[in-house]
Amino acid sequence: MPVPFLIFLIFLASCQDATTSITSPDSRDGRRPAPVPASLPISSFPASQRDTTWETVPRHFLAVTNTEDSVYARIDTSSWRYGHVSERFDLPAGFCIPYDCTRTPRYNRMEHSSTELYRNEHVWIFFSFLVPDYAHGRWTYYAQIQTHPVPGNNNYDPTWMFLKRENQPFCMVYDFVRHVNAFDCWNEDRNIALISDAEFMNRWHDILVHLYVSESSGYTEVWVNNVYKGRRDAPTLRAGQQGSYFKYGIYQPEPPNAGRNIMVYFDELRIGPTREQVDLYHLLSIR
Repeated sequence: MPVPFLIFLIFLASCQDATTSITSPDSRDGRRPAPVPASLPISSFPASQRDTTWETVPRHFLAVTNTEDSVYARIDTSSWRYGHVSERFDLPAGFCIPYDCTRTPRYNRMEHSSTELYRNEHVWIFFSFLVPDYAHGRWTYYAQIQTHPVPGNNNYDPTWMFLKRENQPFCMVYDFVRHVNAFDCWNEDRNIALISDAEFMNRWHDILVHLYVSESSGYTEVWVNNVYKGRRDAPTLRAGQQGSYFKYGIYQPEPPNAGRNIMVYFDELRIGPTREQVDLYHLLSIR
């Protein structure tokens, strides 16, 4: 083989290794299938920009299971928001932990949860996420801001749930004490539409939430891709509850998602007392 042609083949191989693509979950027998074709993630920063010095893997989060040593998300190097890695959740059809298996209807989940509880304070949450078009759910919650009960009470009330239903926008639903707003995005008085149905899949989205955790004077603000989406003045904690915490991953009722494998990527997850400590746009501007 002529030397110039061999050099050209080596160059092509190195270019392929440097690109980013979305891959399907590992198959059950352990073999990794070939990459699944999908649109290149659309990002404010080029997806091919690679920075191995960037701290992107979140700390102080646990898998939501019956055992604290379980880990759901995989570290993924095929797609990222910024840096060089992301977390990927793969929820197989029919998967449930024991408590969810006995509910009616059954629920499926793979979630990680913050270990900190917040009460009577300002909390800023930033995360980026991507849902591929070949592994999305018909009715899926991708994150939740939830309250932690006092000891002896097992009533975990979500304050906000980040919901995507088929043919609806992606939105924050105000689900305090399980009212009807939790099930769709159409109640504009309490819920906040974030991303249109047409723009939701196959691209990275950046979510910034400002939460004041309070029983009487709570409020919530939210930005998407650095654009302000709105504010809701409503309690973010109930009397007697220990505090609020954040969950992210996949949570959904099995019907109407039966038979579907769901996937989502997360990156740049940060929680802190000020915007400057968590906002990716600010952190990149001061590097």
